[in-house]
Amino acid sequence: MNRAIILFSLLLTFVLTSQAQRPSLPTALQNTTIDSQFYYIQILSKSQGGFKLIRPTNVEIVRSSVRDTLSKLNTEIVEIKSESELQKNQLISSQDSITTLSAALAKEKERVDNISFLGINFSKGSYHTFVWTIIIVLALAVTFLLSSFKRAKSTSTEEKKHREEIEEEMQQLRKKSLEKEQKLKRQLLDEQLKRNG
Repeated sequence: MNRAIILFSLLLTFVLTSQAQRPSLPTALQNTTIDSQFYYIQILSKSQGGFKLIRPTNVEIVRSSVRDTLSKLNTEIVEIKSESELQKNQLISSQDSITTLSAALAKEKERVDNISFLGINFSKGSYHTFVWTIIIVLALAVTFLLSSFKRAKSTSTEEKKHREEIEEEMQQLRKKSLEKEQKLKRQLLDEQLKRNG
């Protein structure tokens, strides 16, 4: 009897120790992946007449685990969709900003590349061509006026010189004609005096 008690207590200790070291079935099912849980249930199920018999508690544990996993995944999906929608809105906002900035940049480039002269918009190249054309035309006009003025001045100087020469000749001719007249008057007077006297 002592032996039986010792043997029974050893057996009870062994069973209790092995139960304490091994996780209980619900804990083992809850701490694994869903695939592992189905595999574990399949191993623990009993076969009877070609069918597998599964304990309802184990099925409920797996169902609860699947439901929790699905709920967690659905929450993650909603969060990802929310983040995706937020990023989509930010992308649209950024594209709108880029479009606005591109339009403003094009307008500013046009303003910088164009010059308004007398109310007419010119591109810079056209404006420079127009200004240089005006400068060249004005330079040619000034050159023409200066050469005309120089030619007119030289012509007037020559004419003045020629006129002075003619006036001098006229003076000499007057002088000679006056001298001749006086000489003729003297001769006439001398002739009249000779006749009268």
